[in-house]
Amino acid sequence: MRHRAVPRRRSNRLLRQYRESLDSDLWELPAGTLAGREEPGRVVPTETPAACAARELREETGYDAARWDKVAELADNAGSVIRGDVLVVFGPEHAHTIAAGGFSKRDVQRFLFEHARNKVGILKLRAMYKAGNWPDWVDRDDDEALCPIVGAPEDIHIVVTGGPGKHSAFIPTFGTSKSVTRRIEPSRR
Repeated sequence: MRHRAVPRRRSNRLLRQYRESLDSDLWELPAGTLAGREEPGRVVPTETPAACAARELREETGYDAARWDKVAELADNAGSVIRGDVLVVFGPEHAHTIAAGGFSKRDVQRFLFEHARNKVGILKLRAMYKAGNWPDWVDRDDDEALCPIVGAPEDIHIVVTGGPGKHSAFIPTFGTSKSVTRRIEPSRR
């Protein structure tokens, strides 16, 4: 992987980095993943987000920052809550670990449906609260009640893709729409 740090204005560093999938160079902020240790069924962070940012800046640019300012904070997408679909993308190594543990795709869907929940009190702060499509059994008056991220386990679509490394992703949909899947036939030339 080729990359170099280029000062853009006095206080910022961007990387010009080649991305194989696009066959092009992109300007990017230094970024990375929190260091962590693996425990059964999860990874536990072993550094703070601030420590991760400092480490990544140093690793990717060779620079240390004299000052840090938070410019953004991200939260999960409440648009995927309740009736939409979500996509869970497992890298091959994560998929192998799950399969070696004896879990099927349906087992993973059920587990995520039962455990991936948002508190009603948090959801009330977001636009989707008034959508009116909550499960009947969720007590909307109890801020501590837990609401599933989808309507049913089969609304969690699971795919395996990628190369070496333990890389997986959660991809929420936009709003409460359902995905449409259709078979793509190879062209016959």
